Amino acid sequence: MAVEPRLLAGRFEVHEWIGEGSVGVVHAARDRRTGRDVAVKLAKDASDPAATRRRFDREAAALAVIASAHVVELISAGADDDGRAFLAMERLDGRDLQELLDAHGAFTPERVVRFVDHAARALELAHGLGIVHRDLKPANLFLHRAGPRRLIVKVLDFGLVADVGDDSGRSRDAFGGTPLYMAPEQVRGQLQRIGPATDGWALAMIAVTLLTGETYWGAGGPDDVAREIASAPIEPPSRRWPWLPPTFDAWFGRATARVPERRFRSVG
Repeated sequence: MAVEPRLLAGRFEVHEWIGEGSVGVVHAARDRRTGRDVAVKLAKDASDPAATRRRFDREAAALAVIASAHVVELISAGADDDGRAFLAMERLDGRDLQELLDAHGAFTPERVVRFVDHAARALELAHGLGIVHRDLKPANLFLHRAGPRRLIVKVLDFGLVADVGDDSGRSRDAFGGTPLYMAPEQVRGQLQRIGPATDGWALAMIAVTLLTGETYWGAGGPDDVAREIASAPIEPPSRRWPWLPPTFDAWFGRATARVPERRFRSVG
């Protein structure tokens, strides 16, 4: 959708609305410096501007150091004339996995294996740098057309990242994340236990959703889902979806152990 053209930071010609999330609006833009098509995420007016700015700053800091083909590329970060934070990133061609699920239903096992592998590559690199995503979900995994016959998944939205082992509360988002994909340590607000295994839990829950078109947890409200995550038994997915193989049950069971230390040490 076209919008009134504007020049952002003297560099980015914003000309089209692409979409929006909870904290930002995404526009198509052109980088005057390079002539490149980019996407600009501009912070919304918020009740807590400082918290929004922290979130944008965290995302910019994470993207600046994670050099992976499976993470969206950061081009620039700053603020507009009104002081609203923005991120200029590579313009992606495609749709996120939640949009594709809603439009076409579940994916084939072969595609899910590839999607999860791509996301795991990005996360493995992030974890090696001491960065935990904390808000993985199908909507934050984007299937990008990188060439005529090349589709790759890119991980988006690093706004809730935390440093591994950081229990200082600096992020102020102990309960950050999307309930259906959050791990027990997140819903319990156990900052000191959030780490790579937290992302591993989310990736396993995402795999179920991509394979079945359904979420592992029920369709109740956030509080109901949080209670289930904190205390309900973790049953093998094949009990609900009998066509899923024992090998998937075994992987899922290890990735979703209630105690983070009992999960896989690496998502790769």
